[in-house]
Order: sequence, then structure tokens, then C-alpha cells
Amino acid sequence: MPEGHTLHRLALEIDDAFAGQRVRVGSPQGRFADSAALLDGQVLVGADAWGKKLYVEFEGDRFVYIHLGLIGGLAVVTGVDEVPPPVGEVRLRITSATAYADLRGATACELVTRAQRDAAVALLGPDPLRPDADP
Repeated sequence: MPEGHTLHRLALEIDDAFAGQRVRVGSPQGRFADSAALLDGQVLVGADAWGKKLYVEFEGDRFVYIHLGLIGGLAVVTGVDEVPPPVGEVRLRITSATAYADLRGATACELVTRAQRDAAVALLGPDPLRPDADP
């Protein structure tokens, strides 16, 4: 199971690849299709990790909550001239002109509001890897 440092690295990779850009969002597998349609063409504000939870923020106070669980993986690929078609069971795909991110096998992938995100984070203990942590 990916630990907290992996989620923090993924948040940075998502920020580097997409933050501040209008992105395409899809669900080739179909399990996230309705929510992906709401986010498609929107600006990806940034990503943040808290423990083993990853939140990808979009304009309008909407967040994709991701928990990778035991077998989940999120691959962020940058510097491409052309985004290739998805391979395998991709639940969430985020693309720009030069980057893409594919989520596979995650335990959770849900569209949540800021209030829902804040309530979930409030239940967690401190994350010592966060810049706002008080070690």
C-alpha cells in the first residue's frame, strides 16, 4: 500500500503537470464517467495529500478524492508530444497538451465538495510530511 510520502510526491507531480491549466478529464473505464463529465474542460487548481488521501482540486471548490488502497496506482507522464490512448482499466484520466495522468485500481475515486474534504481531513491526525505540520 502506498504510504504518505508517495501521495505527497504524486500531489507534486500533478501540480507540476497540470496546476492552473484547463484540462480534459475522462473515465475510459466508465466508473467515474458522470463526475469526469462535470470536470472536463475545467481548470485544475492543484493537488494536496493528507496521509494516504490525495485530493485533486478543480475550480468551483470541487475535489477528486483518491485513496489508492492496496493495488491502486497513479501514473503522471509529462513531456509528451501526443497523449496516447489509455491502456487497461483506467478509472480517471486527466490530460493536457503535453501530459497525462492515469488512475488504475484505486479503492476510492470520488468527486467531493470542499465541505466534504474539510470534514474528512478534520477526522485525521496530523500529517508530519505536510508543510503546515507541527512536529
